Amino acid sequence: TGQLGRATASTALVAEWQAAKVQRVALTKAGSGYTGSVSPWLTGLHHPLALIVTRTRSVLVGDWGTGTIYRIVRAAS
Repeated sequence: TGQLGRATASTALVAEWQAAKVQRVALTKAGSGYTGSVSPWLTGLHHPLALIVTRTRSVLVGDWGTGTIYRIVRAAS
């Protein structure tokens, strides 16, 4: 829905507990549904949990394996 900014458009972020990574799924409208293109977005985690997008468009990712919450922000350009 564009919560991550215009550059990402319709993108879903999916935490994969067993694979120890967060995947980016770029969604494209296809008829009455969507198709997705999957690519790694964040790796090196032990067991990522659900994600949340904050009001400032940063992404919080919990890592159950380490007890750490990571705040991901867009790099300044």
